Amino acid sequence: MTKERKCKSNGEKQKHCGSRKSRFFSFLMFALIVSGVFFIASCGDCAHEKNDNNSDSLLTNLKKEYQMKNEQLEKNKEICLGVSKAIMNGEWDKVDALLANDFTYTGDGADPINKQQYIGFMKNVLCGAMTDMDMKFLRVIAEGDLVSVDYTNAMTHTGEFFKIPATNKRVFASGQFIREVKDGKVTAEWQTTNAIGLIGQLKATTQK
Repeated sequence: MTKERKCKSNGEKQKHCGSRKSRFFSFLMFALIVSGVFFIASCGDCAHEKNDNNSDSLLTNLKKEYQMKNEQLEKNKEICLGVSKAIMNGEWDKVDALLANDFTYTGDGADPINKQQYIGFMKNVLCGAMTDMDMKFLRVIAEGDLVSVDYTNAMTHTGEFFKIPATNKRVFASGQFIREVKDGKVTAEWQTTNAIGLIGQLKATTQK
């Protein structure tokens, strides 16, 4: 009887221990599954946060690049218009400083001229015949190294201009030019002027 009871007791203990082990392993598996879920979720949050940071960084860089490009275009406009303003004010040293040494000018189908020829024409021919200039820049558009300008210029004809004697009358010129700006200097200009309209005004005045 005693041996029989001991065997029963041992069997119950084994069953009890097996049950405890089973519950322990079940709990362990549950804990591992929960931990895995939280780990995956946290990794997902980290990846999402990383992607957000990358997107913010990319957007910031694009904004900086856009701002730098706009700033450069505005500088190019200022340099481009600075040449015309200096010519109107007779500031020839400034004109010389704004033009590159290898500057070329092409106007109205004529052969290109160099920097010194351009300054000589503006100083001795245009400004020698036209004074009190009031130049308006109606449209100024910049793209890359180029600045395009649509302009008008009201002037007083006070000197001989292409063999037409002074009339002391106000005349009106209009046209467009494109200037190329590189490294803070104007390197080239292409211009078309309503020369027929200007000469027509001068001749009409002399014939009255």
